[in-house]
Amino acid sequence: MKNPCENVKNLFNEFDLLYGENNVYQQNRYFTTFEKFKNSFGYKQAFVASSSGRVELCGNHTDHNGGKVLACGISLDTLAFFMKNDENVIKIKSEGYRDIIVDVLGPEIEPPSTSNALVRGVVVGLKNRGYKVGGFSACITSNVLGGAGISSSASFEVLICEILNFLYNDGLVDDSTKALISQFAEREYLKNHAVCLTKRQLHTVV
Repeated sequence: MKNPCENVKNLFNEFDLLYGENNVYQQNRYFTTFEKFKNSFGYKQAFVASSSGRVELCGNHTDHNGGKVLACGISLDTLAFFMKNDENVIKIKSEGYRDIIVDVLGPEIEPPSTSNALVRGVVVGLKNRGYKVGGFSACITSNVLGGAGISSSASFEVLICEILNFLYNDGLVDDSTKALISQFAEREYLKNHAVCLTKRQLHTVV
């Protein structure tokens, strides 16, 4: 959505596009995450973003050596309710994980190969290409299972990239650049060799 949401019910008409069905599970998931966001940060409204997982239909891991992969997006996603803050600090409460706090103007003090480091990698990747960065507060939940080979980390980093793109760059970061920034974050900060992203992952709905 291009405007902040105050009532989760207004999002239900997006479910067919995002998930292929409008079901009770997604409604409860959205309600729960939005309530957590409001209670955690004191906002009454929020922007909403979704970034899907993906599967590799063939060519799995060949991209590590410069090969080609046929991949597609899936209906499992990483979901965020978020708002801009004026602290130049990214604050994320993510279900099942420790809170993430990253000072976008501060030193790189995040432990390597952590969620904090991955957020830092996206921030640095944007700054290296001349894009703006800043603070935001977010509550995130994901049903993209970690370690299942469906790109849970890529879904997360694309989400962070698109939030910063939306809040601070008027949506000017193109899909190819988002893919390169996500790859940079994984390679340099999460220490993964490569990341394969689908068009659906890169087209984050905000």
